[in-house]
Amino acid sequence: MSQRPLGLVPDPEASASVVGLSFDEFFAAESQTLYRRMRLVTRSHHEAEEVVQDAYSHFFTDDGQFGSLDWNGEPVDDGTYEVIDGDTLVVSKEFPDVTFDFSIDGETLSLEPVIPDCSPDCFEAAWSVSVAYPGETWHRVDQASAAVDPLVGEWAKTLQCSELAAAYADAGLQAYMQEMVWGSFFWPQVAAAEDLDFDPKDPCRGAEPRLHSHFFTADGAFGSRDENGEEVDYGAYEIVRENRLVINDVMFRYRIRGDAITFDPVTPECTPCFAHAWGVSVASPGGEWRRVG
Repeated sequence: MSQRPLGLVPDPEASASVVGLSFDEFFAAESQTLYRRMRLVTRSHHEAEEVVQDAYSHFFTDDGQFGSLDWNGEPVDDGTYEVIDGDTLVVSKEFPDVTFDFSIDGETLSLEPVIPDCSPDCFEAAWSVSVAYPGETWHRVDQASAAVDPLVGEWAKTLQCSELAAAYADAGLQAYMQEMVWGSFFWPQVAAAEDLDFDPKDPCRGAEPRLHSHFFTADGAFGSRDENGEEVDYGAYEIVRENRLVINDVMFRYRIRGDAITFDPVTPECTPCFAHAWGVSVASPGGEWRRVG
């Protein structure tokens, strides 16, 4: 089988109903259809939502690897597969094997799950329906054409000390305030945090606004740049669900509106701790970051 993923397209008979819909409208309509099917199979609202999530393409490689990608081309599922009897497919994962009947007509694929006897009391039954999307066809697409996540790029903001200090105080991170003020507003002119003339009662004294940016690459790299374009932070990121990403093991909520993004750190269990303080500094909550690249 080809290594190129197969992307979901609407049934030809139903195509007229989606003409003129925006992407968000189409996504919502398709998600609701699948949710209703999953609700019938699982008899559980929470399980139905979990298995629907955001997998909208599958790929099959020549060496027997199976996977699913979300709308942004990010991997959200994986396993192995084997074709038997020419029109039957068995996918192996951490739960019992799942069988599908399939047919290929030119550039389209149809999948029908063979519902296991354990249905509706097992997850693999629900999973098989969400993977097959019965009644729809899957259309072959080039992997290179997968969409680039809108998060990818560079986002800039002018940091305000008063804004960050208020966020630190609200989060109970006063113990990290001096290091934050130094690192965000006085480094490298002041060599070390302990050298800063810091007054806890007036933490932002002498701090001038500074331009700062974050960048996210398509291959999962994260970094930050100061007002001179010098890289001052680095790491890796992963989008773990819609509007949720993890940077260096710290989780953030985020929302993109046009060319603006906001970040909101998820409070970790360790708080007050450095990870939480770093997350607040990265997010700089209370304002938008603007796309610059």
